[in-house]
This record gives sequence, C-alpha cells and structure tokens, in this order.
Amino acid sequence: MIALILFTLLALLPVLVSWRNPYFLGDLKYSVREIQIRKHVAKLQRKFSSLLDRFLEQVKKHPQKKFLVFEDSSYTYSQADRESSKVARALRTHAHLKEGDTVALFLGNQPQFVWVWLGLAKLGCVASLLNTNIRSKSLLHCFSCCEASVLIAAAGKEGQEGQQTEKKKLKDVFVKGDLYFNSGDLLRIDSEGFVYFQDRIGDTFRWKGENVATTEVADHLLTVDFVEEANVYGVKVPGHEGRIGMAALTLKENRKFDGEVLYQHVKNFLPSYARPRFIRIQDALAVTGTFKQLKTKLAEEGFDPNIIQDPLFFLEDNKGYVPMSQDIFSSISEGRLKL
Repeated sequence: MIALILFTLLALLPVLVSWRNPYFLGDLKYSVREIQIRKHVAKLQRKFSSLLDRFLEQVKKHPQKKFLVFEDSSYTYSQADRESSKVARALRTHAHLKEGDTVALFLGNQPQFVWVWLGLAKLGCVASLLNTNIRSKSLLHCFSCCEASVLIAAAGKEGQEGQQTEKKKLKDVFVKGDLYFNSGDLLRIDSEGFVYFQDRIGDTFRWKGENVATTEVADHLLTVDFVEEANVYGVKVPGHEGRIGMAALTLKENRKFDGEVLYQHVKNFLPSYARPRFIRIQDALAVTGTFKQLKTKLAEEGFDPNIIQDPLFFLEDNKGYVPMSQDIFSSISEGRLKL
C-alpha cells in the first residue's frame, strides 16, 4: 500500500511542479539535452580535428558528392578543394601570405567566400570576417581592430558607421566599482519575467534588428549637393518592431529635390537598414533655443500625407524616391507593401 502511494506521488510530482511552475518541464528537457550535448562535445574534444581536417577527409571519401549548392549551381567536394587550392596559391604568390597572418574578408553570400576561407585555412592564416552591412567608419574600425595585413573584398563594397565610446560605459551605478553598458535600448519586463525590446532612446533608432545613429545618417545626407540641412529620426510602422528611418530636409537656394540622385547616394554609402525610407522637404528645420534639432514632433507625425502638408517621398525598392501617395500610405499601413 505504501509503495502504491509513493508511486502515485512520484507520478503526480511533475504535474504538481508544472502547475506551480509552467516552465518546469521545458527547463528539465533543456537540462537533459544540455547534458547530452556536453557529453558529446567531451568525446569530440578527446579527438580534436579542425574544420579543414574534416573537409579534406570528405574530399578523399566523397570527391564527387555535392558539397555546396548556390542558386542554380552546385559544387562537389573535389571542385571546392581545387578552387580553394587555387586561392591559396594566388594569395601566397601575390599577397605573400604566410602561416599565422590575419586576413580580413569583406565578402557577401557567394561560393567565393567559401573558397577564400578554405584557401586561407590551407595556408594556416586567420580569417577575420567583416559584416558586409557596415560602411566607412565602422568598416575602418573593424579592419583596424582585427590587425589584418590584407583585406579581400568583393567589387563595389563601400564602408559605414557606429562605434562604442566611453560615454556608453556607466560606472558606480548601484555600488562602487560596478560597470554597466548603456545600450540605448528601452525594454519592458512582463509579469512572468520575460524581457521585450520596446524602442531605442537618444539619437538612435532600431530597424530590422540593427541600431542606426541618426547623426551619422544625417552627415551622409549633407554631402548631397542640393541638401542644406538634414534631420534624421525613426518613425513607427504598423505591424513592425522598432522604427524605420525618415529624414526632414531643407534644400539649398534655387535647388530642387532629385530623388534619383539621393537614392544612388544612400545606396552607395548606407546599408539598407539605415537608408531613410521616407523624405520630408521643409522650408526650415525646427530647433530648440540651443539650436538642437526637434525630432519628437516629427516622429509623432510620421509619414501620413493626410497630416503632413510638406512634400513627402517614399524610397521604392530599385526605383528611388517617389512622391508619397495615399495609396502607398494605405499599402504600408495595411501590411500589403513590404518594407
């Protein structure tokens, strides 16, 4: 009888615990899986082999087996081995690379990325992978940090922005000696303890998971010959997290807005997530008593042509900046036009 009671209690224990903590079973499952993975990793560590070692093993075992599929093309292990060896020979001969050198790669999604990476591994070089979305200052910063002796880039890539500064480090916040990093994110914690991203604060906004510095986007816009002043800010879009880029511009005297010229400029100098999707042309930019640009009211007004009397333009993919219409606004608001 006692055994039956104990058995019943043990059987009901997970149910009772789950009732008190709805995440118990999920956490237990995760813990068991983590233990299994740790055991597997420990076995692998006892017999270490690099990715290059594994690749060369597969070249010997399955030379004609598909190794890589890209768009309408496919490459076998044997082909990948030959292409990467060509790269290794070229880099050793022309770039004079030797074992231990660091090489920065600024390549997009293409087979050549794999050939170059494997070629560098064959030479015993370290590949430092640069984010192809970054431009000018950020690209230069990352290239300097990795201390690469050679940069390999695909044709047509430019550079861009955004660095950490000492100003973002907060010291002695709660107790003396502690250190926090001010990410500029506004977060929300729900009743169950989950943390959600709400918005960016300060002179930045976030779009598609990327942080955009408004001052740096404005600096690029000011280099366009017909732009006199630029005020960049983020606006809310129904059904989307974060804010999308918008810029209020004033034009130089006797100059007209050229949507095609501006489009080519932002396409060349800014990553896609940082390009202003909406442009508002104003006679003068609103500023505070200390000449700081006002962004809050502009952000609240958004890009609704029914509210805004100033000329508005929308960045249409592969076409440039076109006049903002009620149809475009409705398509965006109703989720029919993808941003």
